[in-house]
Amino acid sequence: MTNCPNCGAPLNGSKCEYCGTITNDVDSEIARIELEKQSIMNQMANQRHTTFLMSMLNGNYKPFHPYTGASFL
Repeated sequence: MTNCPNCGAPLNGSKCEYCGTITNDVDSEIARIELEKQSIMNQMANQRHTTFLMSMLNGNYKPFHPYTGASFL
């Protein structure tokens, strides 16, 4: 971990010299997992968006009513 999770100041060890927050490996592991999770969620959203746009471009998209599911076409 390079920055304090509490105030964002640069870390030089396990205690922040600015705010006094004590960090440990668990904090950095949690932060790493959260970043990885967000990256995966962004990739999934981009893939869904691309798939939807491609289906529209290919003429495969059939608009439907959001409540009844009935097709508008």
